[in-house]
Amino acid sequence: MHVWRIAVLVVGALWFTAVGAQAQTQSGGAATESAPAAAAPSTDGGQRVLTPEQIEELQAMVGRMQSAMKDMVASARSTAGRLAGGGQTVVVSTTEIAAIALGAAGGAILIDLLGGGGIATVAGAVVGGVAAHWIMTAVPPFQPAGES
Repeated sequence: MHVWRIAVLVVGALWFTAVGAQAQTQSGGAATESAPAAAAPSTDGGQRVLTPEQIEELQAMVGRMQSAMKDMVASARSTAGRLAGGGQTVVVSTTEIAAIALGAAGGAILIDLLGGGGIATVAGAVVGGVAAHWIMTAVPPFQPAGES
């Protein structure tokens, strides 16, 4: 039953993405013409030059991303160490595997339709798979006895 919910969510997300992309291309004429005027000034070679504020923001963002990646790597190493040591066993059912595959495919397709490519699409697949697994393994809300 959860797999069908995930499939419906993926189809709905893809439909909304297609409608949004179509609306963006129809109304994009005026917006795309004004966008270059708002861009940073360019040099004689036609390359864009970043302002000092933009460079600072970019460096801060890169620093935050590096910190987050270090945390993720440390967490993954810790989990891998526990699994390799035999101290923890993970059991995944066929339904959960199907949900992970559906979520990964849906996430990858969604990011690809939004214009992402390469690493962004792979990240979308990972996020979709994790989200689908989380939905499948989430504890259902409490229901009083006698209600269905």
